[in-house]
Amino acid sequence: MISTQPTGGRLLLEELPDRWRGLREAGPVRHDEAQGVWQVLDHEHVAAVLADPATYSSDLSALSPTQPDFETFTQGNFVGMDPPEHRKLRTLVSQAFTPRVVQGLEPRIEAVCARLLDEVADQDRFDLVDTLAYPLPIIVIAELLGIPAEEHRLFQEWASVLFGGDQLGEAPDMADLERALEAIAPTVREMNSYMLDYIRARRAAPGDDLTSRLIAAEVDGVRLRDQEMVGFVALLLVAGHITTTALLGNAVVTFDRHPETAAALRADPPRIPTAVEEVLRWLPPSPNWAAG
Repeated sequence: MISTQPTGGRLLLEELPDRWRGLREAGPVRHDEAQGVWQVLDHEHVAAVLADPATYSSDLSALSPTQPDFETFTQGNFVGMDPPEHRKLRTLVSQAFTPRVVQGLEPRIEAVCARLLDEVADQDRFDLVDTLAYPLPIIVIAELLGIPAEEHRLFQEWASVLFGGDQLGEAPDMADLERALEAIAPTVREMNSYMLDYIRARRAAPGDDLTSRLIAAEVDGVRLRDQEMVGFVALLLVAGHITTTALLGNAVVTFDRHPETAAALRADPPRIPTAVEEVLRWLPPSPNWAAG
């Protein structure tokens, strides 16, 4: 097992960079006997690991949950696949999830942000994560998929169960992990059933949404199967939601602690993308990557 960052106890946000710097200075590659993993801690070696799937596989199916409810999730999760399966699914998804589609979301994202912030405009204090950073990605993902507005609450309920308490990340042994998985299995089952029904409805009546584009995507005569699309939606909800929430929170904290940077960005908005990239480098939402 290869891990590019440690997964030890919780640290304060400001402590993370010093923690990572200290680990890297101790050596780019080290073995963590407690976790039974090798830790790769510098860009050169991490890049080498990620570029060599033959040696360092991304396929962790041997460690995946055995419950049937989770099998569908793995079918479209190309993050946990090696070539050529990874390349096939990524190519199909890329046909539907184009830069043009993402860029077209900007006006709607701005409108949702404005609405969420307007709801707390008369308050002296509010929780930024609860108000904006957490709900925003769920709303955008649901709208991107074409989910009706009145059903967005389902995505919020699912996310609350899947991310509540970090059950899976804190499970200390396999027995506790199995219990944690059993606790969220009904939610996973509900998501599977809902999304399969929705995908089949979109096959019968396509619309102008990501789901319909995924259905139409084709490479060399190959199309995504319904189960693969459910797995991709699960990946989008899990990976796309919590990482965006963390980025938004990290960015606001960083700019608050560096008011001169925040003022410079307000004066020159075109510099914002570069600033966001720097936040991603300094405080990445997902600092841990694993390979078998």
